[in-house]
Amino acid sequence: MTDEHQALLDQYYAEMRDAMSVAEAWWKEQIAKEVTESPRATEAEVRRRWPDGPASHPLVIGVIQKYLRLCKQLNDRLGPDLAEDLNRFVIEGLMTDESRDIAKFTRSLSYWPIGLIGNELV
Repeated sequence: MTDEHQALLDQYYAEMRDAMSVAEAWWKEQIAKEVTESPRATEAEVRRRWPDGPASHPLVIGVIQKYLRLCKQLNDRLGPDLAEDLNRFVIEGLMTDESRDIAKFTRSLSYWPIGLIGNELV
């Protein structure tokens, strides 16, 4: 991984952590607004509307898509010899000791909001 890719990955981690804070607060608000007979039923009702939990917050999805595009732009600038695989960058890039919290947060996503054919955005 080039130094530029690593710097971009570090920015991705920081922005994702900010988005996670917003999403977790939003999730608590969703649960607080729901009135049911029990806490378990409350969460079940909120998950009916948002099955992927707080990771499905639009800001989280936006950060994933933003860094996919930024990595693609960097790859295009650096050329194929230095390019990083986009899927590996946005998903597997979260599977490090440094980003374990982000990986845990995003593992509830039933899909990753990225459109790729090969290593090209669609």
